[in-house]
Amino acid sequence: MASCEVLIAAALRTTNIRQQVEGHIFWAHFATLTRGAFNYLTEQNSPERIQQHEQITALAIQHLQTAEEISKKFPGPTNGLIEEINDIRRMLGEGTSTREMRMIVTAMAKEFNGTGHWYRCENGHPFTIGECGLPMQLARCPACNAGIGGRSHRAVDGVTHAADIEQQFGDLHL
Repeated sequence: MASCEVLIAAALRTTNIRQQVEGHIFWAHFATLTRGAFNYLTEQNSPERIQQHEQITALAIQHLQTAEEISKKFPGPTNGLIEEINDIRRMLGEGTSTREMRMIVTAMAKEFNGTGHWYRCENGHPFTIGECGLPMQLARCPACNAGIGGRSHRAVDGVTHAADIEQQFGDLHL
């Protein structure tokens, strides 16, 4: 991400608006990859790792906001970059607020008589398994088509338990 900061500084110095916005987008994109690595390790997350995860997310959001502000101010040279900003924002999960996630978990609890268990595909997208909460069938992630689920209570490779979701919303009872 340091290379992105060098790109941003050089673009700012030389008044290359498009490259400046791209530097902010690249920074946020690399942050999504870093967050994905943290998501794979959710069960071993130390308070320090969780804090790093939150800091990276906050910085990525700041970079996207800066990129969006510049793009709106200079729409000509940044043509087409708003779509990239929105794509990265979706990858960060910024579009799902805590309130929205709570509504999703509540709906799942009603449908399955409990929330089951939450998991993430190999690309970090959350999904839930109802009933006993353990994988019994194979499926595809609707967001990226990666394998999800599993057989005989064993998840497919790349699927991780989303302990963060269960910790944040596990107190929901109907």
